[in-house]
Amino acid sequence: MIPPALMQWLKKNENLGSEKFLLFWLEWYREKEDLVIPYIMSWPDHDIRFKAEEWEHTIKFCKTFNEIYWTSDACPPIEEMGKGYLGIP
Repeated sequence: MIPPALMQWLKKNENLGSEKFLLFWLEWYREKEDLVIPYIMSWPDHDIRFKAEEWEHTIKFCKTFNEIYWTSDACPPIEEMGKGYLGIP
């Protein structure tokens, strides 16, 4: 059982962790290389790289959020995910 304060934190940050930072976590952050490599659609041929330490707080947030959220009661059931998002009824 997740403590109420942690559940409140998950709910408060649900949009940030499960939507806004999802692409960052899945595609931009390269843990093994210790780099953040953003893809910018308007600049596809540019090789932009950041040291992961410059994103330290974002990375810590994502790690903490993802370790807890996806297996918690805060995460909606899989059949509910996507409803109301991108016009899915």
